[in-house]
Amino acid sequence: MLRTINALDLFNHIDREFDGLFGKLVDTAKTSAETQHAWAPPMSVTESAAAFEVVFDAPGMQSDAFEIEFADGTLTVSGERAVVVGDDVKWLRSERRFGAFERAVSLSEDVDVDKLDAEYRDGVLTIVLPKMETAKPRKIAVR
Repeated sequence: MLRTINALDLFNHIDREFDGLFGKLVDTAKTSAETQHAWAPPMSVTESAAAFEVVFDAPGMQSDAFEIEFADGTLTVSGERAVVVGDDVKWLRSERRFGAFERAVSLSEDVDVDKLDAEYRDGVLTIVLPKMETAKPRKIAVR
């Protein structure tokens, strides 16, 4: 029986194989301390007529662990997820990531900085960046 192979499926398979091989080589060269510090929370960015919304998945952090800045149309979020274990603990395995991170996303300069809002709840950081009134789309009546 012949099997049809989609070129994209083949490319994805080869890509996963290389990632797996390369990841194993790199991981064995790193110490566990280096591995624990290599992380950045995943984010999503959406835009509506009224605002931009940037959402980060960052469980295990406190709200005061984040620093948020907006300048020249770029939102920068940095922070640190600390390791919370006793000194007498021996690591057997850790798949969790810890340490400092910084993420930046370019948006429009038409953000109303005075109305910027950030909330951290249930491990999710949500930042709402309202657009200035002049930047919002308007309907114009034709006479």
